[in-house]
Amino acid sequence: MGGAELRTLEVTSRFPRDRYVVLMPRNLKERALENARRLGLREELVKVLRETYELDDYTCKSPLCSIGYRRRAEKVAERLGADLIYVTVDPPRADHFIGHGMSPVRWVRLLQSSLPVGSLVTEDGSGLRLYLKVAKLNGIGTTTALRHYVRLWLINYATFDMEALAVSASIPYELNKVGIRRRAIALDPGNGVERCPYVGLEKAYDVIFHARIERLKGVFDFIAAVKGLSELKKDVRAVVVGSASESMAKEVMSYAADLRVAKNIEFRFNASSDEVLRLLASSKAFIYPTRFDSFGLVVLESLSCGTPVVAYDIPAIRFNYAGTRAVIRVRPLDVKGLIEETYELLRGGDWDRLGREGVEFSKRFTWDNVARVEWNALERIVEKQ
Repeated sequence: MGGAELRTLEVTSRFPRDRYVVLMPRNLKERALENARRLGLREELVKVLRETYELDDYTCKSPLCSIGYRRRAEKVAERLGADLIYVTVDPPRADHFIGHGMSPVRWVRLLQSSLPVGSLVTEDGSGLRLYLKVAKLNGIGTTTALRHYVRLWLINYATFDMEALAVSASIPYELNKVGIRRRAIALDPGNGVERCPYVGLEKAYDVIFHARIERLKGVFDFIAAVKGLSELKKDVRAVVVGSASESMAKEVMSYAADLRVAKNIEFRFNASSDEVLRLLASSKAFIYPTRFDSFGLVVLESLSCGTPVVAYDIPAIRFNYAGTRAVIRVRPLDVKGLIEETYELLRGGDWDRLGREGVEFSKRFTWDNVARVEWNALERIVEKQ
């Protein structure tokens, strides 16, 4: 269960209870409930899953099966009296939406994902040429990138006349930059965060990294930045937090050892959500050199804990955090810039003032606000019919 699915649960748990029904294939529902128990999700979120209307198991491996499955779901929605079918995650197959215009119930998409090759770490150019340039900079081969582009194009072609909402204005912006023409209503706020209960803890760490432990989320650039900081501040203390496979955890720790900064970094892989918040609140700055983001929810979590952020200036960060000085933006892929901005933040002591500013900025991003904005957007779409 990823961030998109968790966001869906947070929002739908706050929609008017008698105004919606969640449809879910039986096999996916069983898997989601297992993941919910493993993650220790709150009861109100688990309740949304338990109360979903069960569709037949989804096992499609062909276009005809996928389209047929969608049509059966449409008939269920019609029988339940639905005005809209709102799909909040991308379908497993690109052909899923072919012919959706003949549906008796109108479809609406929610866009939550960045480009499959990562965010626009450069904006030099446009269309497929830009897309492939970004793929190369992010270490993704041409064949893989083109395969993803074809799938992206097919889904967009099949849903071109479908209304779409987006959790961030950066999503349609990036799609259009790489030649995928997409209109979408950007929700504001598009994501929410629970208030951090640990604001004001003693700052035991200079810097923190918090995200999935993988290359595109920036952990290796973070470690390189810690190496640079250690040359300016020998006793720099850092902590790495995030979900990690065993192989990736070993690779990250090996990289830190190769750069001779293993002694400066604590690794807290697969920490609980409560421990993550404690560590965020215990850090002076969050270095987040992500190359793959559509919103940057971890940035919002950091701000809510009173910890300012130094991040690459990709569209997701620029579009969602331009309104606060607590997020310092650096040219993408510029590790030296990360080091300089973070060192100045630590040396000058501005982390304290910017941390307080970040807490105030984050207060608007409540899940209640997100659900209200999203529900109102859906109601306006119904009224236009």
